[in-house]
Amino acid sequence: MHVKVKATVAEATTSSSSKQAEKKNLRVLVAGGGIGGLVFALAAKRKGFEVMVFEKDLSAVRGEGQYRGPIQIQSNALAALEAIDSDVADEVMRVGC
Repeated sequence: MHVKVKATVAEATTSSSSKQAEKKNLRVLVAGGGIGGLVFALAAKRKGFEVMVFEKDLSAVRGEGQYRGPIQIQSNALAALEAIDSDVADEVMRVGC
């Protein structure tokens, strides 16, 4: 199976205010709504990017089959999540423990 991939790159400007404005106009598309995809999406959103998450498993979106098995978050992953958003990390620990 061959998949064609298309990518475009915008030319960056040199001034920092222009870079901020340009960055805010960029859209980040995340493939997968698992823990990694959602944490990445949260981090990108916090940095000012427009974020869209794509998940192929519609049962996760609809709330069906809520138990999919345990998700283990290693201490370094939890530290990364805390650095991105401590409130989200606290909520993960509250409902996961």
